[in-house]
Amino acid sequence: MDVVGAASWLVQVVLEKLVSDGIDAAWAVAHSTDPDPDPGGDVHRLRSRLQSLHLVLSAAQERVPRARSEALLGSLRRLHRLACDADNLLDEMLYHQIHRQLHPDEASGTSSSLSAVQSVVSKIRGAKRARLGGDEGATATVRIDGILKRMCEAGDDVREAIKMERLDAAVVTCSGQGAGMDHRGWTTAYVTEPKIFGRDAVKEHIVQTIVSGEKACGVSLSVLPIVGNGGVGKTTLAQLVYSDARVQGCFSKRVWISVSADFDEVRLTREMLDCVSTGVSKHEGITNLNKLQEILDEDLKSKRLLLVLDDMWEDSDKGRWDKLLAPLRCSMNGNVILVTTRNHSVVKMISTMDAVHLDGLKDEDFWLMFKSCAFGDEKYEGHPSLQVIGKRIANKLKGYP
Repeated sequence: MDVVGAASWLVQVVLEKLVSDGIDAAWAVAHSTDPDPDPGGDVHRLRSRLQSLHLVLSAAQERVPRARSEALLGSLRRLHRLACDADNLLDEMLYHQIHRQLHPDEASGTSSSLSAVQSVVSKIRGAKRARLGGDEGATATVRIDGILKRMCEAGDDVREAIKMERLDAAVVTCSGQGAGMDHRGWTTAYVTEPKIFGRDAVKEHIVQTIVSGEKACGVSLSVLPIVGNGGVGKTTLAQLVYSDARVQGCFSKRVWISVSADFDEVRLTREMLDCVSTGVSKHEGITNLNKLQEILDEDLKSKRLLLVLDDMWEDSDKGRWDKLLAPLRCSMNGNVILVTTRNHSVVKMISTMDAVHLDGLKDEDFWLMFKSCAFGDEKYEGHPSLQVIGKRIANKLKGYP
């Protein structure tokens, strides 16, 4: 997961805790010794700040394919650390509440068991809690105020860095250096993971949708987007669909193209021709888009095409999208385009079918995958203490590989 996605995910984790049951009561416990407590105000301010920062990170993730500038990377890492601090503080607040419920006759400030547990927590989280900026006697109010202030500063830095990142990208494109820009490396239709967990149902849904023969008759072109956060498995899912035997039997031509930020109609059309042309290449040396599309139209007559466009970002000009697809709409063979993207604005621009929204894996599937990666065996049952730690880590990841 890239630094933008990691920060966005962690902020989302904190937001989920802020809306969970018991957070207001937990905050009240933490503020029970404050001279002028206002727990509701602190909760509201933190929640509001994190919602704003989550929007900033969503913008960074959707509008900037990969952070390149040191300014943006540094700001995102700082924001990530602040979200960690907020997460830790919430854990402490919730612990106070649980302890109060379990030991109603004890004062939380003098409880020996509380001190013992906090000592253990301090050792585990020492480096993270040290960033909260106060000594052990600092009140929750002082600590949360410090976090909020630095979140404001980090959020402003990220906003400015995003503006500069987008400006730099525009300058590169206008100067002609954007052609061939590769943000994450080209993908292919071949699955690289030894085993895929938890995607059987959604894969089956997509396969059934696109291979339906009778429904395809009389349809010129269908576009099915797969949308989700970076690293959630969109490309892998598309690879599974592409290689399915039923799909291979239904489509006489299958084409896989890695798009990324370089949406160039001539390049994409030439790549389609590279895959569908047989015999002598009739498009060799041709750069005229109209001529290329005439050749593509001729090569695709009476053929049903599956086109996968992986990692698409272009959402600003629907005219360019329509121009690319013009020759694919000439036939009524039921051609299908499968598009993977992080950007919901892309979905809005291109979809002709209900998009597949890909979320994190279910807990049981993610745990199997985690054990396979961490212990080398999805059926691993040894070292109970390691499994406890592993489950805590897996729960934090919320199903995201």
